[in-house]
Amino acid sequence: MMKFPMISRLCISGCLLVPTGLSAGDGYSQAVQRGIRLREAPLLDFPIRKSIHVKTYGAIAGDNNTDTRAIQQAIDDALAGGVPTVIEFDPGIYRLDVSEGRTALNIDKAANLILDGKGCEFLILDPTKQFMAIRRSERVIVRNFSIDFEVLPHTQGWVTAVDQEAGTLTVRLDPAYPDLDQPHFRQAAYKWGFIKDKNDPVAFKEGTEFRIYLTEWLRLEADSYRLKVQNKSPLKTVEVGDPYVQISRVDGALLSASRSQDITFADLRVYASPNAVLATDYCIRPNFIRVKAAPRKGRWLTSGADGCFNFGGREGPWVEGCYFEALADDNLIIKGYPAYCINVVDPYTFDLVHAEVRFDRPQADIEAYRRQDKDNKWMVQPGDTLTVMDPVERAIASRPVVLEVNDLTYGVRVHVDRKIPGLRAGTDYERASTFFNDDACLAGFVVRYNVFKSAVRFGFLLKSHDGLVENNLFERHSDQSICALNTYQEYNNIPSNLLIRGNTFQLASGWPVRTATTAQHKLNPDRNIFGVVQASVNWPVGQWDIEETGLREIRNLFIEDNRFVNWWQNPAVAVNNGLHVRITGNTFELDETHAATALTGAPIAVKVVNSTDVLIENNTLRGPALNLIDGIRVSGSGNVINRNNKVDKLSVR
Repeated sequence: MMKFPMISRLCISGCLLVPTGLSAGDGYSQAVQRGIRLREAPLLDFPIRKSIHVKTYGAIAGDNNTDTRAIQQAIDDALAGGVPTVIEFDPGIYRLDVSEGRTALNIDKAANLILDGKGCEFLILDPTKQFMAIRRSERVIVRNFSIDFEVLPHTQGWVTAVDQEAGTLTVRLDPAYPDLDQPHFRQAAYKWGFIKDKNDPVAFKEGTEFRIYLTEWLRLEADSYRLKVQNKSPLKTVEVGDPYVQISRVDGALLSASRSQDITFADLRVYASPNAVLATDYCIRPNFIRVKAAPRKGRWLTSGADGCFNFGGREGPWVEGCYFEALADDNLIIKGYPAYCINVVDPYTFDLVHAEVRFDRPQADIEAYRRQDKDNKWMVQPGDTLTVMDPVERAIASRPVVLEVNDLTYGVRVHVDRKIPGLRAGTDYERASTFFNDDACLAGFVVRYNVFKSAVRFGFLLKSHDGLVENNLFERHSDQSICALNTYQEYNNIPSNLLIRGNTFQLASGWPVRTATTAQHKLNPDRNIFGVVQASVNWPVGQWDIEETGLREIRNLFIEDNRFVNWWQNPAVAVNNGLHVRITGNTFELDETHAATALTGAPIAVKVVNSTDVLIENNTLRGPALNLIDGIRVSGSGNVINRNNKVDKLSVR
């Protein structure tokens, strides 16, 4: 794991760490000086008044008994006590089952609680279950332990035969891993396989489609299965001897927090998960500090879904010193949650519910949305600014300010300060007005000193504003390493006010692009939505297609002092729809091999399209294939300064 300077540089103010006294060159200070509004530093500790040990309740590390009820009782008693409390464990293994529901341990309506594992390990017995859910709580710290599964939620082995014409591949599973006839594979919501790298099976194989969708499988021998695939074309790059992994993914998250604030997950080691590793919804200031989610030695996959998934909330996450590797979906997601209007009361007043944009036909009707939002209201309050998108006119219809909010049985009734032209009620993403709350999309986030490696899709899917992304390593993602995009499978908030500085991107963004014909890149290689770091505003057309826009709404984007090394996907930096963009001091390095894989011909370091007020300055292009004419491209843009960039012909190692 890479070693970075940590939050110890921050000083204490009360019980919250506040980043005061930082040097002028620090990214946090730089962001604030540029008008980027960042959240305060994370809650890492606080004084306690009571200590509880789980052995008092009968939870004994290493005794081979299940400990769920005893630990839950300790949690419940700590909450009932009503004073700042720490729950402590001994080193060793605690076994967890789930007698009802899906989650072993639940923390609800807690305040000032620390759960300190003291280096213990939790072993979950059922591969479809989750570890912990925190709800409606504040100031909770969960720290110092590891999590694994007795029966793994994935299996792995080797490809022994491929028949592209028949649409099948045969795999022989490692005997140490679960067989595919176990219920959690047969009943999985997502039946996906992955081809891994022979030389480094934790990584994915370059040039192979990032997911193989399975329809069925048949046991041939005790450890051998023939798998039927949904699409044949990905098999053309699969070879005998390739490592193979199959997941048994179910929706949810191993550790989650909902409608809470100042929740900290710190110093955790996660070896496996059937779904997302960490997730928050409608939380304020969630914190992820020194969390390592990566396989044990000999395993090739960590999770069946995302590493750290966050949506909604008034202040964004602080993610620092974390390590995410070998995930079956995105490393990190920060975004808001859209809403549909299901009733217009008058030109200023309307009813909103969560917009579940799944691109299915037929679309769910209004009554389905009313039932869905009965106990789960869209986050909005007086003073919030909304952005209303009109998919018919392909325009931002209005940016009203909320004056009044009232709860309804089926959603929320909102009264705003101005009329919304062309307001159309409904739940069809191609016709109905879609609402975004600019004050509830996790703005003010900080992502620094992390490692994001070997994930399907994105290193960081960013659909928020006012954020710092600093000194991270991004390596080997099938799509963009940083995707600042308001639409990609679903509408979302428009990114803006972002400082992206000091990061390293290597072998990044696009292992399917060379040979996998089903990759989205093949739909139109001239599109402007691809890049290692990419920002654009688009309209969704179906689940996987988009339409580019003329909006210049990605405001105040700073991409500075980053290093791009041997990227697969062209270009390295792609900015569309920008207003006030600075691309300065970056280094772009390509060797001859990676330059030859460029999908769009000559390798491109920077591509700017349909933007205004752009500075491209003091960047270095290094490698025999890079030049300033092909390597820096600007089109359809105004007020662009392109100066003091240079080419260094030294070879890239």
